[in-house]
Amino acid sequence: MPKIKNNQNQLPQNIENIWGASFGVKINQNISKTYNLTIGQSATLTMLITDMFYKKIPVANLGKQLLAQKIVSKDKVKQLELELLGKKLLVADSEWFDGQVEKKITALGGNVHDYASFVAEYKFAVEKEVEERKKQEVKEKAEKITRQEQEFEPAVIRDPKREKKEAVEMFEDNIAELLDLKDYGMKKEINARLITLLLDDEDKKFQNELLDALYGNKEKLTKNKIIIENEKLEPTIGNWLKDYIHFTGVEEAVSTVKKTKFYIDGQNAKKLSPEEKKLLDALLDVFIAIKNFDFYASKYDLADIEIFSISEEEINAYAEEVKKYIEKEPPAGQSAASEEEEVMPDINKLMQGSQEEQQVVENAKKQIQTQTRNEYNKIADVLEENLLRRKKAEIIACLELLAEIGAMDNLLAADKRYQDFIMAYFKRNNLQAEADEFKAEPYQAKFIAHFLKFIFLERLGMREEDGARLAAKIGNIFAVSGSPQYAQLAYFDMQENQFKWS
Repeated sequence: MPKIKNNQNQLPQNIENIWGASFGVKINQNISKTYNLTIGQSATLTMLITDMFYKKIPVANLGKQLLAQKIVSKDKVKQLELELLGKKLLVADSEWFDGQVEKKITALGGNVHDYASFVAEYKFAVEKEVEERKKQEVKEKAEKITRQEQEFEPAVIRDPKREKKEAVEMFEDNIAELLDLKDYGMKKEINARLITLLLDDEDKKFQNELLDALYGNKEKLTKNKIIIENEKLEPTIGNWLKDYIHFTGVEEAVSTVKKTKFYIDGQNAKKLSPEEKKLLDALLDVFIAIKNFDFYASKYDLADIEIFSISEEEINAYAEEVKKYIEKEPPAGQSAASEEEEVMPDINKLMQGSQEEQQVVENAKKQIQTQTRNEYNKIADVLEENLLRRKKAEIIACLELLAEIGAMDNLLAADKRYQDFIMAYFKRNNLQAEADEFKAEPYQAKFIAHFLKFIFLERLGMREEDGARLAAKIGNIFAVSGSPQYAQLAYFDMQENQFKWS
């Protein structure tokens, strides 16, 4: 279950299990329905309960906060306060709230014994969720990695012209982040797409455009300035390539021997730290792979060609995933588990993506939260800027924040910039009926789904499955934030072991 981020320290695991349980989400939904709460009120209530779990708001102040934040009227506040105390907080009272919940229920004239069976049901549900998380294995992921390792699968390119243009823009402005990427699956995907596009490049225009983009890239790769022909220059990607070619000569630029000599004798390269050398090596690998692509394609299997090199560390991580999968298989002669006992994939874990991806997005969210203070208009501005620059992590971070504060539907319905985005998407995809319906009634879940398809599939060039995974994750954030009507944007197909758009 996705977590609502909080600036406090992490919760103890047993309390986090209670706070993040699916059972608790259902309670939120039922309370919102019972009290006819708006989307904004539901989101505010969810954040209020979160702040109480993180002990930012004392249990004794719950009623005052419900009134102060205009969640319910004065005549209903006591009833809702008792319901929240008994159904949301009492389950963690002895372990976390030091008896303050029971004390408050009693002060309000309630009886904690009235909630005993409910608390028992809550605890049982939490234990079951924890047990299932421990049992479930991400079988599909290991199988997919194994398949990718064994053969090259050309990427499905719906619009080669557009994808080539976006790849060139990425090489020109946003490649530094990819050089430091340590995600095996993502590198495989990027390599497959680039190789497919390079194979469809008879006039070598795309190949030359990629090289020109690298030569002109002004992103800083290392810390200190470098000296080229007695001139101090910024350590940009373009300048490092200029230094490398100046050292090796144009004809020798693809020589691995010359590259090794560059690290030993190059005036600038030999001064780098080990971490900076890794980044430079990743850059030179990309440069050489693009420049020498025709030779590689004629001499080697496509599965052996890497545009972005995969490190020993990443290969070892992959091997560990496969090893775990193999170790879970039943020994020879022993029958597999019955259909009822079959271990199911941990859908939540699949939804979250790799640890690398989660960390990059989390870092981006922290920066954006500091920059915007979670103000809707400011997040909208940051999102627009990053959509234009195609900054994946920042885009995902903005979308998650908008889902958390319950403002994504307002973004589409009230902000002309985003109305223009989605209307242009409808036009490109011949969805005139959808465009007309959006004008009449924009607050519908399917329009948020269309908006996410525009971002993930068109703007970022993701595969359907990868975009659906992120949409499912955002749908879960909507659910936990009190907007269940937007929770079913995508789902995990158990039979085909992949995420699909709803």
